[in-house]
Amino acid sequence: MGCSQSSEIEVSAPTFMDEVGSAPTSMAPKSEPRSIPETKIQPEVEPIVVAAPPPRYIIEEETVFENGAVHYVILGPNELVIKKRYSDFKVLHAALVTDGRELPEMPDVTLWSALSRHNGQLISDRRQRFQEIIDCVAANHHDTSAMQAFTAGGRSI
Repeated sequence: MGCSQSSEIEVSAPTFMDEVGSAPTSMAPKSEPRSIPETKIQPEVEPIVVAAPPPRYIIEEETVFENGAVHYVILGPNELVIKKRYSDFKVLHAALVTDGRELPEMPDVTLWSALSRHNGQLISDRRQRFQEIIDCVAANHHDTSAMQAFTAGGRSI
């Protein structure tokens, strides 16, 4: 059968390696994958409010008058100087306790304490108890009207 027009031609079909191994010239070269910037989500944070420390009051000294009256000299914030007697502490204490506030007990008043107002131990014991009361009031009740009235008569030095 020989046809004079036919001839043997070897034709090679592309193989899998030919297709995978080399990229066609019409395709653009592969670029590196783009990195997406990382977005950090910050949770909403409530600002921390730091309360100012409570004011500090210190019974610096006491003055005993001839008539037996004792004035306690109290140093307060902003160089405030306050002079108070037993009766002033009693008014402050009563006002706060009436409002339901808890405070250390007032020093006792007895016939003996009334007759021995000049007694150094009695004055020292009262001073210590008044300091406990004023510390409690300053720490827990310094913004009350009773404390404002107690400090109102003071003067700055």
